[in-house]
Amino acid sequence: MPVPPNIPANGGELCVSKHMRVQELLALFPQAADVMQEYGLHCFACDLGGMETLEEGCQAHHMGGEEIDELIDDINTAIAESPKREWVLTITPAAAEGIAAVAEAERRKHQALRVAVDAEGSFCLEFCEKPGEFDRVCSYCSN
Repeated sequence: MPVPPNIPANGGELCVSKHMRVQELLALFPQAADVMQEYGLHCFACDLGGMETLEEGCQAHHMGGEEIDELIDDINTAIAESPKREWVLTITPAAAEGIAAVAEAERRKHQALRVAVDAEGSFCLEFCEKPGEFDRVCSYCSN
């Protein structure tokens, strides 16, 4: 299981960690690619980007700990300066019925539905008993 992004102690937005897989990082924060290029890292085009953490990728390019920390600070600064995304998820009535049918069939009717972005930028849906430490919880509204 991938190591989740860091959450600052002040309860702020997600931020980048050197333990994140490169593809996961780029899927969650596309603006990181520009900063990484400035450091000579072209991990988005590398086959190892899906397996390597940011730290491992940097070390493969002979970057030391201090330079890795500077890169992470620069990426987090770029993220902080980017326009904030609105956290809205719209589910059509047909999709809601389909999700309810799957939940019923799998006996997961009272569980939460987690929507996640995988390393390739695709969305994954899964049922879970309770929200994870890094989950953002949205309330359900029906019309």
